[in-house]
Amino acid sequence: MKVWKWFRWVLLGVVTVGLFIIGFAAWSGHQHDIARQTKEGTPVDGGKDGLARPFTDAQLAAANLALSKGVKIDDPQNDWYDFGSNSFQPDGRQDNPHPYPLGWTDYRSVNMGADVNYLYFKFQVWDKFPLKVVTYNGDTIRATTLKVDNLKFTNKEGKPDSADIDANIWFVRMEGNQWKISEKPWLSVSSMISPTGYDEHMETIYKIYTGAGLVAGGPGFDYILAAYPLSLFNLKQGDTITFDIGMETGSTVYHHESIDMIFSETGSKFGTTISYQIGSNTYKLLPGFDKSVHE
Repeated sequence: MKVWKWFRWVLLGVVTVGLFIIGFAAWSGHQHDIARQTKEGTPVDGGKDGLARPFTDAQLAAANLALSKGVKIDDPQNDWYDFGSNSFQPDGRQDNPHPYPLGWTDYRSVNMGADVNYLYFKFQVWDKFPLKVVTYNGDTIRATTLKVDNLKFTNKEGKPDSADIDANIWFVRMEGNQWKISEKPWLSVSSMISPTGYDEHMETIYKIYTGAGLVAGGPGFDYILAAYPLSLFNLKQGDTITFDIGMETGSTVYHHESIDMIFSETGSKFGTTISYQIGSNTYKLLPGFDKSVHE
């Protein structure tokens, strides 16, 4: 009888511990989900390495301070790139000869700045990003990518290096061979560092692909704010970098539904190169900079 009572208490203890573990795991998962959402409830995809995060209030205050001391560049309305009617990508899909009149696929301005930790870009557009997927003339918008391309820097080995960094708003996922519409849009940031060549679709292959960074804005706002760790690029305040800024929108019909650039160049899908001293409030343009490494 005493053995049974002892066994009963042991069994009760095991069950209690088990329930605690299950409850803690559920609570941790819930907290993890909360940590991956902006305070407005927009999901943030952590990227392949799980490092992308929404801004905290303190981080947002630091970003706004840095941007107030930085540079703001305005961009005209309805100035999408003209693909013409015979632009096709290596995957066989056409580029849209008549970009859709969607203000959130069109730059209004780009604000950049930095502090000792991050390089910040605030990408502002001419209309608020939608709260759900948009279909125009039967064509569903998949995603919009706000891009800082051909970022030139000197890496930790003291060698010239380059990167493409971006912020994204996504509306659909590819599952198998089908596009699946998401219940709500989500955000991501990524840094693609040290290009090494091209794959079979002529897409660039990079040595490093990381989601490290912060993101805010998106659905319901007319901007996306992104922060990229300076340490990724061996950069510090006072260093000079060069890059160009563009935006690509893709759809289920077109490879590029539209492209918009800051300081567009005739016949080029890439903007004029910008030279910026990190942390300063001025910039220079470098027309004619070699962008041949890009598709």
